[in-house]
Amino acid sequence: MDHSPGGQAALVASTRVARRSRRMGVAAAVALAAAAVTYRAQLRLASEGGPADLAAPLRAAALFARGEDVYALFGPGRALAAPLNYPATSLLPLVPLADLPLPLAAALFVGTGMGLAAFASTASAWWPLFALLSWPALLACRAGQWAPLLTAAALLPGAGWLLACKPNVGVALAVQRLDRRWWTWTVVGGVALLAATLLRRPDWPLMWWRALSGAGDAAAGTARMRGIFLLPIANPLGPLLLLALARWRRPEARLLLALACVPQVTMGYEVLPLLVALPRSRVQALGLAVGSWLFAFAYAQWALAPTVVATLSRARWLLIFFFWLPGLALVLGRPNVGAVPAWVERALVRWRVPARLRGRPADGPGALLDSDPLSSAPHAP
Repeated sequence: MDHSPGGQAALVASTRVARRSRRMGVAAAVALAAAAVTYRAQLRLASEGGPADLAAPLRAAALFARGEDVYALFGPGRALAAPLNYPATSLLPLVPLADLPLPLAAALFVGTGMGLAAFASTASAWWPLFALLSWPALLACRAGQWAPLLTAAALLPGAGWLLACKPNVGVALAVQRLDRRWWTWTVVGGVALLAATLLRRPDWPLMWWRALSGAGDAAAGTARMRGIFLLPIANPLGPLLLLALARWRRPEARLLLALACVPQVTMGYEVLPLLVALPRSRVQALGLAVGSWLFAFAYAQWALAPTVVATLSRARWLLIFFFWLPGLALVLGRPNVGAVPAWVERALVRWRVPARLRGRPADGPGALLDSDPLSSAPHAP
């Protein structure tokens, strides 16, 4: 064996290439499996005559590409009865899929997201894949949801611009990141996406805002949609999540608190980013995945009610006990250690923040400036 510096560097490089190849293979397998699950679920949904979550956005994407005012076409009493709450930044990326059959479009959409999430989350270990075997992951596949793609966007350099597709969730996911490189690419890409939508329909932000605020005929549909979105932080036990501020340096703590402040459907798929970000060991990852299936069992046994709103209202308690409070316990069990930009460190000293609140920087060179707090997340202390 060559023990010279050059030989050691070559060995490290070859090992890194081999691992990257294995990650790509695993990601491809995950993508194919997820696409198959999604395709079958969408076919079954179509045969039962049920509504598909991606149907309205895909239809709106096709119309938006032709320059139509989609927010005037969707809603009760309109040409298309389904309410449309998505911004145009979420419609434009769907245009390449808009003319495909719905099951195929949903399969490609979810399969891509799951594959990217698998690749992004396995940079340092394989056990984050447990999150992709959880109930939220399966539900995201069956429903054709954005959660896998947004999870990957928060982890992959150069993919952060996809968070602009769902700005409310995107902002919550973005607070994990403090490194300048990721933010630079995210802002540049997000602005480019916004500019592209404005070139197609300069007035879409105003029309979208009117739809969300209840102006016009879409008010009834929008009001009904609001009834199924709940804030985890607004749960009677939700204020406990503010304790995550005591670990503000940690990316998973910032994510936990930020995501708890985002209105979400209490079915479970929107906590998928937490299942990827929270674990720091194989046991923790497996425990959260198993807990997610216990949530699914409890949901089926206890939460189901005659109306959707009543069901989701009951489910908020299950989410708190099976996801949010265990996540908080994991966060509080760790020290307030993490990399932050140098200007934040200087501000903490200048403002004389007490040491117990200030925490301490991550060890290692470059920990204070332009660091990537997620690059070694699975092995963080």
